[in-house]
Amino acid sequence: MAGPTGGLRVNWTSTVRRSLDAYEALTPDCLTLNPKPYMSNLENTLKQLRLSGLLQTLDVRLQEAVANRLGHAEFLELICQDEINVRQQRLMERRPKAADFRGLKTLEDFDWSFNPTIHRKDIFDLATGNFIRQAKDVLFLGPPGVGKTHLAQAIGYEAIKMNFQVLYRSIFDLVRDFMKDEAFNQQDRTLRRYLTRNF
Repeated sequence: MAGPTGGLRVNWTSTVRRSLDAYEALTPDCLTLNPKPYMSNLENTLKQLRLSGLLQTLDVRLQEAVANRLGHAEFLELICQDEINVRQQRLMERRPKAADFRGLKTLEDFDWSFNPTIHRKDIFDLATGNFIRQAKDVLFLGPPGVGKTHLAQAIGYEAIKMNFQVLYRSIFDLVRDFMKDEAFNQQDRTLRRYLTRNF
């Protein structure tokens, strides 16, 4: 299964079969008496499938399944959601770094009283990402020190949370990148980087 931006792929059919087979074998007796043989095989399977998020919560989920007499589908839903949560958390750790932010800036951290001429509603409208979906451009104009950088990065961070890929560059970064490429006769490289979705 691929994510909206072409993320990791998992053979969920194989995962479902293996998880259900393992769960069926893990009765209350085997969990309380000697769980090691069962757990060892299952852990190896999960490692081969690269389901580390599921592996982290497996012990707790198995105990929960036995205690609450969960059906196969309920158990499978829980462990798959655990895997999704871990992958989303890792994504949120990687993408701000890939965006090359100058430190994490959020709308919650912005001091709105610092520059009362900024319309909060307009900024939060931008933070919904609708302008991205509509392929529209947004330009912040103003002298240094009025909040442009903070707001641009904060809106970019909100876009990341909506699974958009983001690249932050100041005008100085742009000039430096293009001048560097020009010096090495690779003028198209930066342009391709700015236009691609895979930063």
